[in-house]
Amino acid sequence: MKLQLTEKQMRAKITANVKAERNKFLKIMPLFLKDIGMRIAFSLVGEKKSCITMSNLGIITVPEQMKSFIERFDFTLGVQSTCSNNCGILSYKDKLYINMIRNIKESELERLFFTNLVKQGISVTIESNQKG
Repeated sequence: MKLQLTEKQMRAKITANVKAERNKFLKIMPLFLKDIGMRIAFSLVGEKKSCITMSNLGIITVPEQMKSFIERFDFTLGVQSTCSNNCGILSYKDKLYINMIRNIKESELERLFFTNLVKQGISVTIESNQKG
């Protein structure tokens, strides 16, 4: 995996995904056929090619009269059997919340991720429900 984390490799993967989206044949194909194809593709390679799923809800807004009653939001994805880590991200009241969950004991991924943010000068507060 470390060998494939170069900018060149990542650009190649993104380009391949974008090409599929721009394919003229796929654009005119009925949605129900695309759905069937996507289910088959996901069952063959979906979670096998990743180590984490990240989903970003973006900026959360609430009506002004509710703001004083809401301190924060959290967004937690469940883990899959073949992908041991998941990450939900959202922003609320000028703060970014990154919720990570895992079904393995090792916390190396989270440690490296947040250490990297700190090295970039980003203020980080870590909360955990981990015992011990």
